[in-house]
Amino acid sequence: MKEAVNFEVHGEVVLITLDRPKANAIDAKTSHELGDAFIEFRDDDNLRVAIITGASSGIGKSLALKFAKEGWQVAISARRDNLLKDLSDNNQNIHSFPLDVTDSEKCK
Repeated sequence: MKEAVNFEVHGEVVLITLDRPKANAIDAKTSHELGDAFIEFRDDDNLRVAIITGASSGIGKSLALKFAKEGWQVAISARRDNLLKDLSDNNQNIHSFPLDVTDSEKCK
């Protein structure tokens, strides 16, 4: 059973969410769950769009670049618009949507 990684399919879009509110790091178990989720995404030819939040740096940025390189369309969001813009300006498969996901009013 996956405890920290949620995998939802909505048509051709997959939403992979990390649910670790008390941790600011990925432990071994979460890493394995995340790996399984990405394999499922990669191997399903019907899924062609990835939405990544927190994509201006770190793991989110790395995943956005990897998926874009593999040919997927990638929607990225984060608070730092300038970093998102740089990613989308330099990668035709990456589309930026500045957003603070902690602000529920802006996520509607």
